[in-house]
Amino acid sequence: MKQYLTPQVLAALQQLPTSDAPTPTTLATTSEELQQRAIALDDKLTDLSLDEIEAQLQSIFDDDTWTQQQLPAVPEQVTHRYTYVYVNQALLGN
Repeated sequence: MKQYLTPQVLAALQQLPTSDAPTPTTLATTSEELQQRAIALDDKLTDLSLDEIEAQLQSIFDDDTWTQQQLPAVPEQVTHRYTYVYVNQALLGN
């Protein structure tokens, strides 16, 4: 199933209305923002720490070409790089 969850598919799924909450218009960079947005995108991540979320996302997207292309552009101060790309993908473009 992993090969079907391309960033384009994930981005399209994220465009589906899931709540009345506004779509973020700024990139998440702080640990708190990253964790909140990751949980908002996938409620299965609710009970995980940010480090656990990062490890899970890395295992999923480690061989994803689009994600790998985005990683060099992650700001230096952001230590959870896969989480950054995951939660900001709609703003990073496809």
